[in-house]
Parts: sequence; C-alpha cells; structure tokens
Amino acid sequence: MKTDFRALFTVALAGLLTFAGAGCSAQAKKDRHLAAADKAYAAGLYDQAEIEYKNVLQLGGITPHAIGQLGLIYYAQGRLGRAVPFLRKGHELEPDNLELRLKLGIVALAGGKLDEAREAAETVLGHQPENDEAIMLLVDTARKPEDIAKARQLLQHLPAPAAHGASAVIGLGLLDLRENHLTEAEAAFQKALTLDPKSSSAYTALSALYRARRDVAKTDDAMAHAAQLSPPRSPRKLQYAQFKIQNGDLPAAKRILQEMVEQTPDYLPALFTLAEIAANEKKFDESADLVAKVLARDSAYPEAVLLSSRLKLQAGKTDKAVAELEGMVKAYPQSAQAQYQLAAAYVADHQLDKANASLAQALALQPDYTEAIVLQAGLNINSGNFGAAIAALKPVVEKNPRVLQPWLLLADAYRKQGNFDEALAVFDQVEKHFPKQPQTPLSKGFIYLQQNKKTEAREAFRQTLALSPGYPPAEEQLVNLDLSEGHL
Repeated sequence: MKTDFRALFTVALAGLLTFAGAGCSAQAKKDRHLAAADKAYAAGLYDQAEIEYKNVLQLGGITPHAIGQLGLIYYAQGRLGRAVPFLRKGHELEPDNLELRLKLGIVALAGGKLDEAREAAETVLGHQPENDEAIMLLVDTARKPEDIAKARQLLQHLPAPAAHGASAVIGLGLLDLRENHLTEAEAAFQKALTLDPKSSSAYTALSALYRARRDVAKTDDAMAHAAQLSPPRSPRKLQYAQFKIQNGDLPAAKRILQEMVEQTPDYLPALFTLAEIAANEKKFDESADLVAKVLARDSAYPEAVLLSSRLKLQAGKTDKAVAELEGMVKAYPQSAQAQYQLAAAYVADHQLDKANASLAQALALQPDYTEAIVLQAGLNINSGNFGAAIAALKPVVEKNPRVLQPWLLLADAYRKQGNFDEALAVFDQVEKHFPKQPQTPLSKGFIYLQQNKKTEAREAFRQTLALSPGYPPAEEQLVNLDLSEGHL
C-alpha cells in the first residue's frame, strides 16, 4: 500500500494549528480576565476584581500580578489573615513590587516585628522618597532613642524635593512628639499643612499631639478633618469612630461606621465594629446579624469568629461555640486569644481538662495574658489548688490594681485556704481601690463569721447597707445575728 505523505502532513499540520489555537485562546482568555480585573481594581470595585483575578489563576500557570493584586485587595478590605499569604507569595514572585513590600511592612509592624517593618520602609523610601505611607511606617518603627535618631537622619537626607515635602515634615514632627518636644512637633505639623492643606496625615499627627495634651475637643476636630480627607476605606475613618466610642459618643460612632459600610460594604473592619457595639449594648440579635454579614464575606475573619462564638455562648449554644472555636484554633494555632476563648467555652461546657489545656497553650503563646491567668486561677481554686492560684494572681493585682475580679479571686483563694487574715488584707486593698463596692464589706462579714467574730461581722454588714441600703444579703445576715444573740 502506497503511503500518502502529503495527506499525513496535512493532518499533522491541522493538529498543530489546533493545539496552537487552543493555546492562544487560553492565553487570550487570561489576558481578557486580567485586563477586566485591573480595570475593576482601578475603579475600586474590589469584589469584581477579586473574581477576575481568581479566574486568571484558575486558567492555570503562575501569574504573579494576579497573586499580588489579590493580596492588595484583601489588605484594602481589612482581611489581613487572607491578605498575608498572597502578599508574601506576590512579593516572592515580584521582589521589585514596592507596594507589596510596603504592605508587608505594615503587617509586620502590627505583629510587633519592628526590624522587618523598618527594613521595608527603608527599602521603599530608597526608591520612592516621597512615599507618605513609607515615611509613616518608618516613624512608627522608631521606639528607641537610637532608632529615632536614625529615622530622623534618614528623613533629613531624603533627596529633594521629598526632603522638604509635607510627608517628611510630618515624619520629623512625629519624631519630635515621640521625644515629647510638643512645641516643635506642633510647628512641624502646621508647616506641613501650609505645604499641603489637604494632608490627612498632618491632621492625624495633630490629633496625636492634642491627645498628648489631653485636649479632647481639638483631638476630635483634627481626627474629623483627617477622616474627611481620607479615602472611603481608610483606617483613619475607623480610628475616628473608635475615638468616639472611647469618649462615649456611640451615636456619632455609629453614623461614621454606617456611612463607611454604605460607601464600602466590603470593608469588613467597619461592619465588624458595628457588630461589637451592638454586642456591648446587649443587642445580641443585631450583633449576630452583622457578624453573619462579615462571615458571609470572609468565613475565616478572626475577630468575627471570636465574636460569633461569644454570642453563641451568650445564647446558651455552647456546643456550637466550642465547634466554632475549635475550627478557629486549627486555622490560627498561634492565636492566644482564640485559645483563651476556646478555654472559656470549654468551661461553659464543663470540659475542664480541655479548658486547662487550652489555657496552657494561650499562656505559652502570651505569658502575660491577664484574662487567661485569671481564668486559670479560677479553675485552680475550684480544684483546690489554692497555692497555684495565689501565686498567679498576686502579680496580676500588682500590675492591674484597678481590675476587680483578680482581687476577688485572690481573696477567695486565701479564704478557702483557711488564711483568713490574708483574705481580709486583700479586701482592705479592694476597699481602697473600689470604695463604693458593697460586695467587699459583705465578703469581709462572712469571713468574720467564719472566725466567730460577730461584732466585726455586724459592723461589716452595716457598712454594706450604708453603701447599698436595703441590700438583702446584708439584711439577712444582720437578722441572723440578732436571732443568734436573742434580740427578737
């Protein structure tokens, strides 16, 4: 049989052209998705941009630009847990991408990694000496005198015109503020506003100065200007809302946050803060609805998972809270807060061995975690390990004398240990720090009864009624004393 080489060649060529066409088609598809993603990102349509960048990655192959952009989107939405892996991978693939480098530096600062953050700031300023964020990051890393001096020298020797721009002047003013040179700092911030009247950084710096002077009105005014001049997703708007919360102006805080949510519904910190406010106001259903909206956008948003579990505990859904927190601990094994909250859920579910194990993990991660120390001390008291509870609580009350619960636990540990004099001495300290707390003399009265000191007990119960007239437990004990002494 004669072979038709021309026919074979035609078939082979057709196959090659089909394969090449498919390759071109796939690449063209990626290019279209990438162009659409970049366009949506530039317009601030982050949900749409996220979908398109994911489409690019799903088409196969490594696309550094798409990976890095997803990191920037998650960062802008306040989803740092999701942002960090993409920022790191993006920076690994594009080491010259300064925006990724800067964002990683800001994340490092939030995690207390000052050297890493400082290195990022210096790297960016080496290429972009006018970069406002990099200057602020550099200043934020300057905590020690030698670091302040180094940062000052770097800012003073930035190339012109950056060295004389508003950002550098603000940075130098913040270094003055850190050294408590308030007059020099204020002069720098005012100069920056003459250079750039719309500088939100200058107003933020002024608010820090006024806070140092404890001038609430001027702090509020400066923060309001900073928020107004900042973009919709800016943390400065969130900081202004938190300032309002700290100063008891919840209606104003809610207005700021609701405006943020309306403008940028994907900015999760604003939505979550509204959920926190609702929880603190005991509007648990409203808080749960807001948390659900956060988790619908990011099921692993750490703060929302923790608040969701607290709300479940509040509603008596202990098993669901435990399950949620166990998942949280698996996702964030280095989170001391997650370990602590899981321990609290185990306590509510009467799983005390697991609670102790979680507390041990929390304290291994953060040895000075006060809430974990106090909870562990309570468990030790209940199990009869009074010495361990006392040893743990004594440093806590010395460090935090204005927090009531550790004092009460310490006194309870001494009382149950049979060391009544030490328990009374603790309550004497409590009375100094909390003079209007009726529970304190009442507790002293019970200890006096255990010591059979009826006169002292009667005086303690009377003191309780002086602080809280008609307080039933104190009245009951006085009646019991009268009956025991025959004063019918």
